Amino acid sequence: MEDSACAYVQLNLAGINSEQLCRCPGGLSCPLDWDPLDGRTVSHGNDQYKYCGRAPRLARCLRDQVVYSTAVKLSLLTGIKLENTARLHCSCPPTHIFYRNQTSHQQYDNGVTAIDVSTLCKRVRIYLTRTRCVKER
Repeated sequence: MEDSACAYVQLNLAGINSEQLCRCPGGLSCPLDWDPLDGRTVSHGNDQYKYCGRAPRLARCLRDQVVYSTAVKLSLLTGIKLENTARLHCSCPPTHIFYRNQTSHQQYDNGVTAIDVSTLCKRVRIYLTRTRCVKER
């Protein structure tokens, strides 16, 4: 899980929200603070992805490349997350957004559900009209 983000931090109208995705090995702590300069953060807009150690150096995303993927295993019997992996694969430019591409679910006989989500890096063009913004897909 070394290349997996350990937390997600978001700045929004309600303030700063954070979600720890996994525990760091060897007693290391996962940063949950908004800090783009801590060396353990990959930022995209108002979102930060935190790492147990140094944040990875990511190549710039190519057109419609998968930028982010998550894999979650959840026990339906207990409601507990058994596994939660979040990976950034490339750096999405500021003029692009994370756009959900594909979600797959798999149900196992032991009551475990696996959910995998991939997210694309997509360019957004915004055209201003008299009264509103319209996004082009």
